[in-house]
Amino acid sequence: MTTVLLDGNIYDKLQADPEALATLSHQIKNGVVRVIATPIVVDELAESPFEGVPDWFPVVVEIEAVAIVGYARVDMSRLGDGEVFSAHRGESNKNKDAIIADSACILAYIFVSEDRRC
Repeated sequence: MTTVLLDGNIYDKLQADPEALATLSHQIKNGVVRVIATPIVVDELAESPFEGVPDWFPVVVEIEAVAIVGYARVDMSRLGDGEVFSAHRGESNKNKDAIIADSACILAYIFVSEDRRC
């Protein structure tokens, strides 16, 4: 089974592409793909027009791969080396995107995002 982390913006793309959504749903139903989300992705989706993770297919919430003060939740992040976080954040200070990138590196085989830095 292939574990996939979808960035929040990808849910918008799936909503706009019923064929891609059906294909992914089929792969999940057949046990080929497992979709995960991290707390930051869940929060992004809660603040979006979706008002949470869409119920199109099962999504497993995994803990963040790095604990960053101001973003980490108790029992929802782990201590990581932060190497990917630091490299991704760079001078941008986009901490949430960097946390998602670090988590994708540790937790998923495939990360789908429109973030060009990933």
